[in-house]
Amino acid sequence: MFLAGADGKTPELRVPSLKGALRFWWRALNANLVTENNGKEDYSDLKRQESAIFGGTDSGGRSKDSGGRSKVIISIDKQATNIGSASPTPHNPRFSKSAFAIGSNFEMTINVIDNDVMTAEQVKSLFIVVSLLGGLGNRSRRGFGSFKIIEIDNTKFEQPNDVKEIEKIIKSINQAYPFDNVTANYPFVKSIEIGQVDRDNTKKIGQATHTIKGQFRNNYGDAMGDSNPRFSSPIYVSVIKKNDGKLYPIITTLNTVPPNNGNVDETIQETFKNELL
Repeated sequence: MFLAGADGKTPELRVPSLKGALRFWWRALNANLVTENNGKEDYSDLKRQESAIFGGTDSGGRSKDSGGRSKVIISIDKQATNIGSASPTPHNPRFSKSAFAIGSNFEMTINVIDNDVMTAEQVKSLFIVVSLLGGLGNRSRRGFGSFKIIEIDNTKFEQPNDVKEIEKIIKSINQAYPFDNVTANYPFVKSIEIGQVDRDNTKKIGQATHTIKGQFRNNYGDAMGDSNPRFSSPIYVSVIKKNDGKLYPIITTLNTVPPNNGNVDETIQETFKNELL
């Protein structure tokens, strides 16, 4: 998990990273809140509900009084301390960075202030979804930063093992999922798939990324994400540990909205996913 503190180097689990992950996946699971108004997409309800839960921000990312304070209060009760180093490109390990090593543990508390948008149980379900589909820190869309919930309220957590179980949790957050008839122009969840087990998932994911980028160099950026212009990958690959103790890639396909109205070649996305499925 490549997640650094204030100095940008020393590994540190930070509340803004956790809250940012919750906020991102909430938005990705609420595309049905985007409506049509006079032939144009209306995001006002999506933004209103998001601000009601997580607080409002201005264009600089600062708290905005009109949005209210966040109703989701997070504290880190025990920092992960197992620090090592790893290469963010394991298929071609040119350099290493400090990171939380595999086997690190942390403890956190989430308190939810009463609100008219989201219950505490739904926030808990949202965090479970984050642990299954997402990750924390750099390269989290390529398998790094994945984490598994061990206990909730001192009770052993039984993690879902298949897509149907995961979708059941998502429906407890938003019954409108899946968003079959939604055309919102932002990254929302379109599909979830679990791939084949591998001895080194991050290496396999990295190699698949490298191979597909070389094969489809001209159109790769609009379909898979790029650094210039900055565009986060719409194919989010995390890793889950099933009951058999083995690690599997879990692939979430988000609605693709490339910069500058680029053309998306979905063949590139499918070819990449087929390397892992």
